[in-house]
Amino acid sequence: MNYKLQIAYTCKQLFSEQFKKWLEDTHYLAPFDLVRGIECTITLHIKNIENENFPGCLAKSIVINYSGGVRHDLAPFEIPEIKVNQERQIPLPPIIPIVEGPGSIEIEFSSKDGKPIECYQRRIDRPIGINRWLDIFYVINRESLNIMWRLDRLGR
Repeated sequence: MNYKLQIAYTCKQLFSEQFKKWLEDTHYLAPFDLVRGIECTITLHIKNIENENFPGCLAKSIVINYSGGVRHDLAPFEIPEIKVNQERQIPLPPIIPIVEGPGSIEIEFSSKDGKPIECYQRRIDRPIGINRWLDIFYVINRESLNIMWRLDRLGR
């Protein structure tokens, strides 16, 4: 039997409180949108959805891809044991999105005992990969967002 992990992520960027409030009010950013040039902390949310404890694994390849072949390669890290229905939050090192447009996070896993890991995203009826997980995001142009914010402030 394979291990089964449901993996999601959240992103947190460092905005001023005033700008953050404006973004929340206007809804210009979707949940998986990042702003180019602003430091971002990505946190993985890994839940064990199998009926046995997950012994842990090595996330041995972590790549953040941007349009045009630009990428960040992050250092491998250990994921500790996860009990049945338990979720662990694993923060990744901060990144700064550098290229506008679509991007992805790709992670390759290797379980401690060599058993395959079925990786799931939002749906748990079919895995998106065995020993591999992928999700997408979009990088927004920072200058365009700043112009919209300044114009909105002028209109008030």
